Amino acid sequence: MTKILIGTGGWAYFRVSGDPLRTYSGIYDMAEVNSTFYGFPGLSIVQSWRERVPDEFEFAVRCHQNLTHRHRFQPIDPAFKDWDYMMKVCRSLSSKILIINTPPNLQMLPEKIEDLNNFFSSADLHGLCLAWDLGTQEKEDRKRLIAFLQDRGFIHCVDLSVEEPAFKSETAYSRLFGRSEFTVHQFSDEELADINRRAESIESKKLYLSYQGIKMYKDAIRMKIYRETGRFPPVTRSKGLDSAIEVLREDIKLPTTKTSLVQDQGWKIFDLTEEKRDRLQKILEALPDKPYHNFRELIAELRRLNLNLLFPGKSEESPTK
Repeated sequence: MTKILIGTGGWAYFRVSGDPLRTYSGIYDMAEVNSTFYGFPGLSIVQSWRERVPDEFEFAVRCHQNLTHRHRFQPIDPAFKDWDYMMKVCRSLSSKILIINTPPNLQMLPEKIEDLNNFFSSADLHGLCLAWDLGTQEKEDRKRLIAFLQDRGFIHCVDLSVEEPAFKSETAYSRLFGRSEFTVHQFSDEELADINRRAESIESKKLYLSYQGIKMYKDAIRMKIYRETGRFPPVTRSKGLDSAIEVLREDIKLPTTKTSLVQDQGWKIFDLTEEKRDRLQKILEALPDKPYHNFRELIAELRRLNLNLLFPGKSEESPTK
């Protein structure tokens, strides 16, 4: 049976009183350290992260962009120097996973594959698993890179909500962004259930589910609760239209238009009933196409909508005021 660890792309935006990392590590199973992609943190700081979490808590580390985007894993001294520092970070955190992000314009020509083989023939992995995020590679580049990963025993890191790994590996890693017409995404119950189904069908001993994006903390905890109880928790304190209004209050910018509302808020999830959630898009697209100057004006229009017509079969109605 696959051991599934659930976490997010860091704890920097986990807003709680006290120590965010300590609180975070008591809720989630793992964290993806994203700051190491942009900078080389001091080892004393890194060690303090390890000391503030339970022994069983895991960190996955993103490889610094110098290696991937600047040196492009050429077997040269500056690249090996940066690699050695990444290994020190991973050892300080007792990390088992190093995440590699492929530059979008990196062509996997035979000479680049040779560079990669030369680099990793000389680099000591110290027992780490490399989770390789292919990014937006061209078809032929993708095929060559996947063949390289499989030959080296590395992990094909995918967004499990969009695709499944190209090959089996003892350990699997998924960075979850979601597929959406919007620039940002929040996972629906149905999408989370599908991710869980795919996760349980993967023939790996361990799988990391690392949620990314604005709502990553809520997405991850909803998945954890679903796996523990078989039910998804509500995302707000209200239901029906009151839930939609509660979500809109979080960060709405006024004055606005219907088009802007759909674009900026339509991706969010609200509680239609205790058991069912839906996207704000459906409600917002039913609004009259006109400017909205203040929140009171917007609420008045929302309360004129008939949710039973927008959501047929809705079994529970929130009170209208």
